[in-house]
Amino acid sequence: MFVKEFDRFRAGLEELCAVSFSAAQALDNETGVLLRKEDSEAAAVARLATNAALDRPTGNGVGWGRCRIEISPFGVVYTTSGGLMFGWQVDSRDFQYRREVAGEEDCGTNCWTFFVQHPAGKAPAGSTLRQAAICRGWREVSRMDMEE
Repeated sequence: MFVKEFDRFRAGLEELCAVSFSAAQALDNETGVLLRKEDSEAAAVARLATNAALDRPTGNGVGWGRCRIEISPFGVVYTTSGGLMFGWQVDSRDFQYRREVAGEEDCGTNCWTFFVQHPAGKAPAGSTLRQAAICRGWREVSRMDMEE
């Protein structure tokens, strides 16, 4: 799994989409537009939730539900029908301070942790995901490291 911290949600989302074509595809809802500049975390969640709810590739129910989303106040985990997993986590302490004290929409110093995981778990050596993540400075960690 590759992770990277950001102080602005939009910056993290844009870089996630630069690292993973599948993430970009899930977020653009086949519109060709990632998100408008004014769109927030809520807009990204809405697009991903819509994809998961409408994951009905056949008329008889076969193959439905391969795409999944888990949403909580602490972040989002989205799994594509091909098994790629991506999303973000929020550091609640810094987020709350920035909202209440500074009145800012984004949270401040590195409180958004974006992640992406290859369907095989560890991205193969020659995969485009591995190459893109390393090129952009994403750290490779185990999934257990993310849960701490």
